[in-house]
Amino acid sequence: MNRSTGGRWVVALLLAITSPAVAGEVSVVPALPRIGEGGAGNQISAVSGDGTTALVQTYQGNSPASSLWTRTGGHVEITPGVTGSIFATDVNANGTVAAGFGFVSGAADSRAVRWTKQSGITDLGPAPGLSGPLTTSGISAAGDAIAGTVNADTKGVPFRWTQAGGIQLLTPTLGGAGLTANGISGDGSTVVGSSGLSSVNSIAWRWTQSAGYQNLGDLAGGAGNASAAATNADGSIVVGEAELTGGALEAFRWTQAGGMVGLGFLPGAPAANALSSATSVSGDGSVVVGSSDRPSGGSAFVWTQADGMQYLGDYLGQNGVNATGWTFTNVTDVSADGKTFVGAATFGGKDVNYIATIAPATSVPLPPAAWAGLPVLLLALSLSRRSTAA
Repeated sequence: MNRSTGGRWVVALLLAITSPAVAGEVSVVPALPRIGEGGAGNQISAVSGDGTTALVQTYQGNSPASSLWTRTGGHVEITPGVTGSIFATDVNANGTVAAGFGFVSGAADSRAVRWTKQSGITDLGPAPGLSGPLTTSGISAAGDAIAGTVNADTKGVPFRWTQAGGIQLLTPTLGGAGLTANGISGDGSTVVGSSGLSSVNSIAWRWTQSAGYQNLGDLAGGAGNASAAATNADGSIVVGEAELTGGALEAFRWTQAGGMVGLGFLPGAPAANALSSATSVSGDGSVVVGSSDRPSGGSAFVWTQADGMQYLGDYLGQNGVNATGWTFTNVTDVSADGKTFVGAATFGGKDVNYIATIAPATSVPLPPAAWAGLPVLLLALSLSRRSTAA
């Protein structure tokens, strides 16, 4: 065996060990069968942290319906057979628990609810000391914490519900202003949202039990108008949108160390009054998704530290997913590992909902005989090199 031949055999074995086993894919997420594609407002609002389950929202007339969809099992409707009662807003890490709101028996206003496959709908109860409808916006990875807003009179008051403590009003609010909670961290410790400090401007905020509310500030050259949409697993990274002087809106990513940093726009966005908005972030904060102005085609974007902002279709193609024929309109959510995306798109001339998954780099198991032969090949290559050197 000569040196070059031995080297090629070893390289071939190593490539076999580390080569990807499966390719990623893009799938159409169909509408809830009992409503059909004609349902108004048919959309995917969230994906589970593990990327297996999409939360589908739709309307039949004025009645909302929500379901959890997987590639293998199709739709599981939340409150099956009940029309117009519950509107689900988020799903936990493994797709078994959802947060939502709606009218429950005996309540004058809408209530925050928690749904599980085992127990169905649980009413989280009225807000302590406040009257008014409750809405929800996010759920923790374990499903044991939920964020939402009590719409008391004309002033919103955020809350955080936990299994241990029930509904906790996040007061006092910033400057006495009305607030809206938009998301919660994966560990349930941090709530983020927006606050109207005047009739015009809003601020992006972050809340923790230990520090209370934190104003996240503004972009450089900003107009003092921002909103936080989502936060990562431990609440250390926040994403959203902020207004620039002149009227443009730009997606941002905030960290404690770096403050609010603009993520830019997709290539070709107009020089004036451009729009980009971040809607979600991966668990470690390295992948941000949302939508941005673009001269043609879809406006869905993926942002990473290494490559900046890219159109979702290009990003999928670079990562081994065949997205031919797809035009991605937006990304509403991303999984915790940053590899599964959901939102709206056009495919086959129709407006559809999609779920797109980038396959992780997995190993292909070698048969025992191949592993047994590897030391022999390495020894032969070593002897061959010694012989050549001599």
